[in-house]
Amino acid sequence: GETLARQSDAFEALPARDSSGKFSPAAAISGTGVPAVSAVSGRSQEVSEIRDKTGIAPASAGPRMLQVYDSYLVVEGADGLMVIDQHALHERILFEQIKKRLAVGPIPAQRLLLPEVVELTGEQRALLEEWRSALSELGMEVESMGATSMAITAYPGILGQRSPGQLLLQVVDHLVKKQRPPSRDALLHDIMSLMACHSAVRAREPLTQEQMAALLEQRHLAHDTHHCPHGRPTALVFSRQELERQFGRI
Repeated sequence: GETLARQSDAFEALPARDSSGKFSPAAAISGTGVPAVSAVSGRSQEVSEIRDKTGIAPASAGPRMLQVYDSYLVVEGADGLMVIDQHALHERILFEQIKKRLAVGPIPAQRLLLPEVVELTGEQRALLEEWRSALSELGMEVESMGATSMAITAYPGILGQRSPGQLLLQVVDHLVKKQRPPSRDALLHDIMSLMACHSAVRAREPLTQEQMAALLEQRHLAHDTHHCPHGRPTALVFSRQELERQFGRI
């Protein structure tokens, strides 16, 4: 019980985005035991000062990294290079945190001042009515509004400024494509995957050095950091030995 409570606290302190909808390392790592942005920034300044004086970065500086194509993080390690898909890694971290939080109770919902109305077909509306309680567990609360409309009255806080209507339409589309009704556990798993995907930092989204460092340091929050919830790899590793062989050094 105490372990799950700590996991719950960690999740609630782990919103993916700030109020502007941008990926925020300050929000993402608060309360998780990972240094806050001020600590990361302070450490970066200290490292820069040491490098300026000696030409050498201290061992505690952490791995050197850069972002390429605004989608991938290239991280230097002692044994080679790791290329990380920023969206896939963040998606995996969020998925596991949502799953842990759901194990101790419903996902906290954020009320909308003005409900967001989504237009649906009769089939889509019937499916949402059927699975309304499951959506509520995940922080998405909907109400009937007319013959072919549903109003979103609350949504999971993890979405930040992402559109809850878009997420709801993705859930409906997923349900419609199912050849047979899913089990409750299977549906919850699928919706958690959609929530994590919808909330995670996107491909082609520029990140600062502090944001990259925060995302990399969150890897320990996930048990499986090798694949996103949809099965795609989160990282590829190119060994130093292979690089040196390709360049004819060995």
